[in-house]
Amino acid sequence: APLYGFEDDTSVLGAAFFVMGFVAGEVPVEDPIYTTSGFFVDASPAQRKTLVEDGVAVMARIHRIDWEDAGFDWLQPEGVTPGTSRQMDLWHTYTYRELDGRSHRLVDDTWSWLRANRPAEQPLGLSWGDPRPGNIIWQDFKAATVTDFEACSIVPAEFDLGWWLMFDRWSHETYDAPRLAGEPTREQQRDLYQQLLGRDLGDVVWYEIFAAARYCGIVVRVMNRLVERNIMPADHTVWLDNPAADCLAQLVAEHGLQ
Repeated sequence: APLYGFEDDTSVLGAAFFVMGFVAGEVPVEDPIYTTSGFFVDASPAQRKTLVEDGVAVMARIHRIDWEDAGFDWLQPEGVTPGTSRQMDLWHTYTYRELDGRSHRLVDDTWSWLRANRPAEQPLGLSWGDPRPGNIIWQDFKAATVTDFEACSIVPAEFDLGWWLMFDRWSHETYDAPRLAGEPTREQQRDLYQQLLGRDLGDVVWYEIFAAARYCGIVVRVMNRLVERNIMPADHTVWLDNPAADCLAQLVAEHGLQ
């Protein structure tokens, strides 16, 4: 979206902020999930194919940016080595801080598997952080604007691809929403992304599972925030039983993780 300016005076809104221009368009929503109703369901097979493939292409274009030439070195915290180990440490710490002693056996087992099966380090690049159709504003089934970069970092591109593919599963199988005519399969999306990025990715299952484990931690945090704001009762169990956990359980079962 067009950037109009930045205000660092925290007295205006309580924090520094950017002012950005409005971009009209369609956004695939999550409630109800866009794969069951709305403009995506009403679209033709060719339009759905265009939307998904253009989203994959946009993600690949972001990953082809030379982050050092573009001046994104500030995304690396001083004294921290970016990459897979950093992401694992960051999200493990985040998840267990939010769990605060509560037992989440599925997440525990998944993190044990992730550590035991950590892949070799891949080339670093600019990561979007939350790539999915719902974070794109669409005009005529083409991406007009990408949004939600608050989780951007310098990591291997596979982390974003894993998140994208995990959300595809979450938006379909987790909600028992059949893949509609024209929608590329996850395998087709992965192959297209690999072609556009210009390098062989190999097996990306680890990154999908990492994404689902990360998503479980984020849901715990969101639920904690609702309790803090007296919107949810303190004894609820949504932090444990939710679509993100269902998605992770599906991945674990499908790939027979041990």
